[in-house]
Parts: sequence; C-alpha cells; structure tokens
Amino acid sequence: MANSEQMALINQGVQVWNEYKRRYPYNPVDLTGAYLKGANLEGIILEGAILDGANLNGANLRQANLNGTSCHHCDFRGANFRGATLQCGDFYLADFDHAYLKEIKIDGSYFFRTNFTKALLSGVSFKGVYLVGANLTQADLTESNLVEVNLKAANLNGVNLTQANLQRANLSQTDLTLANLKQANLQQSNLFQTNLRQANLEQSNIKAGNLQEGRLEKANLREVCLENANLTQANLTKVSLEKGNLKGGNFENAILENANLSATQVQEASFVSANLNGVCIESWQVNHSTNFDQAFCETVELKQNLVSNTNEQFIYWDIHDEINWTALVAVWKSLKLREEQKELSLEKVTMLLPAGISIKIKSLSEIFDEESLKETLNQKYKRQGELKRIGQKRRRIEGETAETFTTLTLMNFLKKVS
Repeated sequence: MANSEQMALINQGVQVWNEYKRRYPYNPVDLTGAYLKGANLEGIILEGAILDGANLNGANLRQANLNGTSCHHCDFRGANFRGATLQCGDFYLADFDHAYLKEIKIDGSYFFRTNFTKALLSGVSFKGVYLVGANLTQADLTESNLVEVNLKAANLNGVNLTQANLQRANLSQTDLTLANLKQANLQQSNLFQTNLRQANLEQSNIKAGNLQEGRLEKANLREVCLENANLTQANLTKVSLEKGNLKGGNFENAILENANLSATQVQEASFVSANLNGVCIESWQVNHSTNFDQAFCETVELKQNLVSNTNEQFIYWDIHDEINWTALVAVWKSLKLREEQKELSLEKVTMLLPAGISIKIKSLSEIFDEESLKETLNQKYKRQGELKRIGQKRRRIEGETAETFTTLTLMNFLKKVS
C-alpha cells in the first residue's frame, strides 16, 4: 500500500511534493499501488521511489524524474513522458501501451517483458538498456540508438526501426515480422533464428551480421549490405535482394527459392547445398570464388520480365540427353553475342528430367525464323561436341589432363558463362 501521508502531499500538487523531496531527499518514497490515473505530474521528482503496481494511466509525466524507481507492473498506458528521465530504473512487466516517450533518458534501465505496444520512442537512446522479452509491437523507434542492446526473444512485430542504429545488438529469436528496418544499421548484430518475414530491410546494413536459421520469407532486402554475413540455413524464399551486396556471405544450406538476385554482388559468397531453384540472376556479379557446390537448382530466370508483351515471340531450345557442358558453354557465348546485338534475349534456363536442358529465348527482331535458329544452335552444339571428343583423344595420347564438366551444376555453368 502507498504511504498515505506521501499520497496526501502528491495530491496537493507537484510544487508541494517537490518541496518535500528537497527538504527530505533521503526519505524513502513508497507509492505502491498508488492511483494516479490521469494526474498532472509534470516535472515531479520521484527519484528512487517504489511505484510497483501504481496506476498512472494517461498521466502527464513530462520532465518528470523517475531515475532509480521500481515500477513493477505499473500502468503507464497513454502517459506522456516527453523529456522525462527514467535512468537505472526497474520496469519489469510495466505497461507503456501508446505512451509518448520522445526525448526521454532511459540509460541503464531494466525493461524485462515490458509492454511498449504502439509507444512513441523515436530518437531515444537505449544505452545499456535491457529489453529481453519486451513487447514493442508497432512501436515507433525511428532513428533510435540501440547499439549493443539485448532484445533477445522480444516481440517487434510491425515495429518501425527506420534508420535506427542496432550495431552489435542481440536480436536473436525476436519476432520482426512486418517490421520496417529501412536504412537501419545492423552491422555485426545477432539475428540468430529471428523472424523477419515480410520485413522491410531495404538499404539496411547487416555487414558481418548473424542471420543463421533466420526466417526472411518475402522480405524486402533491396540494396541491402550482407557482406560477410552468416545466413546458413536461413529461409529467403521469394525475397528481393535486388542490387544487394552479398560479397563473402555464407548462404550454405539456405533456401533462396524464387528469390530475386538481380544486379546483386555475390563475389566470394558461398551457396554450398543452397536451394536456388527459380532465382532471377539478371545482371548479377559473380567471380571464380563464388561457390555453388551441391546447390539445388532446376530453373533460373535470366530476366525479371517486369513488362509483358502479347506480341513477344519465344522459342525453347531443348537438349534431351546428357549435357555436354563444354559444348553448351560455346553455344551460350554465341547466344550472348546475339543478345548484345539486340537480336535475342535469354530469358530462362530449366533442367529437364531424366536428362537435358531447356533454354527460353525471346526474339527482339520483327523478322524471326524459329526453325532456322534452332537448327543453327543444334549444329553448333553438335560441332562443339565433336571438337571436345577430338581434344580429349589428343590429350589422352599426349598424357595431359583436361578440365571436365561432367559434374557441373546449372549454377556453376551460369557462373562460368556470366
């Protein structure tokens, strides 16, 4: 129960209470369970007070001093804390639903399982703050400073973290579904097993971040920086990584099915045993160190095809046999030359079962002879195959070893001809 004498002083107004606090600064303040709903407490000094279970729903706490307070289970819903100080306090299971918390100081405070649903916290510094298990659903934390903050297992569903600084923050096992992290700084942050489904991470910086086993289905990662990031076993189904920097990233055993990798930089990245089926790789940048060993991929889109035209003409050049990759490389390069000359557009590559490959080609010319093009491609492919057999026979005679493509995957083939 709250101290009745102290409650009487508070009810006389902030001026009377603050004068009491100045006269007796070391008197313990016990306002346990106090009913102060909607009270005007602007500028009040409550430093070190016990407010456990107090009701301050809708209270005016602008410029208030709550440093070092104990506020377990406090009801601060809809309260106005603008310019208040809440440093080194204990707010275990407190409720700040819809509270106004701009320009506050909360360094070193403890917010374990605290509720900040739809609270306004933009621009706030969370230095040394403990937010494990906190509920920040749809809260506004734009441009906030969360460097090295512990948010493990927090609920950040729909939160706005635009341009927030989350360097080295612990976001493991958090729920960031539908969160807005546009232009956020997440360098070296821990996002292990974090749920980022349908989140907006456009232009965010996650360099050297840990997203192992993360859920990122349908997330927007356009122009994101994932350089040297760890995404092993992450799920990136239908994710847009367009124009992203994935250099040196680890995507081993990750799922990137139907992801958009257009104009991405994947030099030195590892996609070992990753699922890349249906990815779009228009204008991507690879190098010899990009690793696609044992990657699964049956279909690759070479163009985004954002605009369809009913007058477009397509052909499918199919090889229904075991693929001679060396011959196909040569034919592919001839197709690329015609693409550069604006005659053809290479649209899609699909592996055929039990063996073979299908290449979808679009004509960019008004005059298009489908049968003639297929015949030319088949002749080139056959001729290159004959040259390969002649070369192999010569090397056997001369005792040389030759580079083979018998185990070349579709992704390694595309890397070689990109």
